Amino acid sequence: MAWTVRTSIAVAAALAPLLLACASHGPDAAWRSLDARSKADLRAEPNRPDAATEVPIVPTTGPLTLTQVTAAVVHNNRRLEAMRHSLRAMVHMRPQQMAMPDPTLEVGIAPLVVHTGRGQRISFRQPLPWPGTLGARGRVVLEDALAMEHDLDAMRQMVVAMAHMSWWELGATARLRQHWHDHHLLIETLRQSIIGRVSANRARPVDVMTAESELILADQKLLLVDRMERQASAKLNVLMHRSPDAPFGAVAWPNSLPPDPPPLADLLQRATTFRPEFAAAEARVRSREAAIEAAEKMNRPMLGFGVEVSTMVDDWMMWPMLMLMVELPLATARRDAMVDEARARHTAERYSREALAVELAGEVALRHAELVEALASHATLASRLLPALEQRLAFSLAAYGSGQEAFDGVLMAATAITEVRLELVETRLRAFVAATWLDLAIGRLSQQEPTP
Repeated sequence: MAWTVRTSIAVAAALAPLLLACASHGPDAAWRSLDARSKADLRAEPNRPDAATEVPIVPTTGPLTLTQVTAAVVHNNRRLEAMRHSLRAMVHMRPQQMAMPDPTLEVGIAPLVVHTGRGQRISFRQPLPWPGTLGARGRVVLEDALAMEHDLDAMRQMVVAMAHMSWWELGATARLRQHWHDHHLLIETLRQSIIGRVSANRARPVDVMTAESELILADQKLLLVDRMERQASAKLNVLMHRSPDAPFGAVAWPNSLPPDPPPLADLLQRATTFRPEFAAAEARVRSREAAIEAAEKMNRPMLGFGVEVSTMVDDWMMWPMLMLMVELPLATARRDAMVDEARARHTAERYSREALAVELAGEVALRHAELVEALASHATLASRLLPALEQRLAFSLAAYGSGQEAFDGVLMAATAITEVRLELVETRLRAFVAATWLDLAIGRLSQQEPTP
């Protein structure tokens, strides 16, 4: 009997790998690449997920560059870390979905015939899904994981873009503050001059009060600039996973504006070619296609094989037995509903992908228009309006000195220049922000390089 049991189990062990190979598929190249990236990220993680070390370190003195901000956000942002771990969890779902059903080993004994040396039974059974079922389930998880990887890339680009916005705002606050200080200095110089002219009975005392009122307004505007700086600093620190009031170095804007964007027609194709959101939508469509295949496979019967040895009969040649099992898929309503559900979800994902393509094209057009307007407005203000106002101020000062114009005219000319210089800063900020949004809209916002 022992020899027969060993022989039967050996036969089952020899058949099992062949049947398993027919019922499942090996990992494909896309999955191996995704699994390797996940394991590499896991090895790069610190031992403690709540480790406070920041890599790279954000400088507290010296200039804070856009490249440093980008690297700090990508390495430290905890929203990105959460998505990375969610992706790793999905990576581990594929082996679960592609795993064969567990075999069963049964041992039985007839107590009343133990004294005869017989009455034992041992059996091994292995269910086998219909060929291709496990492969379809694996493709569902693979495409869902690829979609999540693209979602992670989209989230990475979004948080980088938000950090860039805060960095541009910090650069704007430095220039706004400088313009208000220059305006304050000009009005204070005029106020001192007016005091001397009043003493010489050549100006009105009310002009002194007018200048002092303008100084108070300038100080009030500086408070708004301070608030803008604190808010931008807090947003940037949070994105880098730092305390909202953590210090960092000064921000210096580049000397040049963003370049003129290419024609809109050249950018529209990039939205569906390079945007990770669209790649994620396509992966979800493929996932639903595989889900339809998996649901249709469920309408096929599950097979199985088994080996049994029973000593219940006298003839030892009747003890070993090979078995073939076939499932009877009688619950057709449930299985048909699974197929209908999979097809409906596939249709929904296709429509979502088509809607996303149109929405992405609209976003590109919007950001393109914003950048074109900002660059044109900056050029008009800098080359035409500001020189005219500076000339007007020179004429007003000369006319005021000769008594031909009241101080109100000088103040209006000086204020107009300051307002245009402030508008130049705001227009410059709009151009940088629009260029960043446009890079994001066409999927060009890299995690290493700053926006040009």
